[in-house]
Amino acid sequence: MIVRVLRVLVLTAGLIAISSGCGGCGGPTEFHPVEGTVTLPDGKPAVGCIVEFAPFETNATRHNARGEVQADGSYKLKSRVDGVEKEGAMLAKHKVIVTPPPSPPGTTGDPDKQNELIPAKYKKYDDTPLNFVVERGVNSFPIQLTK
Repeated sequence: MIVRVLRVLVLTAGLIAISSGCGGCGGPTEFHPVEGTVTLPDGKPAVGCIVEFAPFETNATRHNARGEVQADGSYKLKSRVDGVEKEGAMLAKHKVIVTPPPSPPGTTGDPDKQNELIPAKYKKYDDTPLNFVVERGVNSFPIQLTK
């Protein structure tokens, strides 16, 4: 009799866990469009800089999203999942960094000059004051960098 009661309790607990969902286990990750603009402290577009969103949740499968800032200051994020590029970023609260443009291939560039474009507080996830919540639908996040 006790074995039968324990068996029912274990099955019931299992059904409750399955029906309540398990915090992202097994379900597909949703991605939604993210766009915006990035403006430097001097008011100019942050042309060539990289915007990167990283989910706050460390226990979730992390899919960072990145986008390059265009000549007009606009960016659109893309994520890479299992080698496939997807438009947008995953539904989540994200920390956001902005990094200087990379040097063009085959050139040495002036890394110090490029690094001066972006204030230090925006370059590392531990320091950045930027965070945004990606929700269902189109998300627009203008970023105004300050000194």
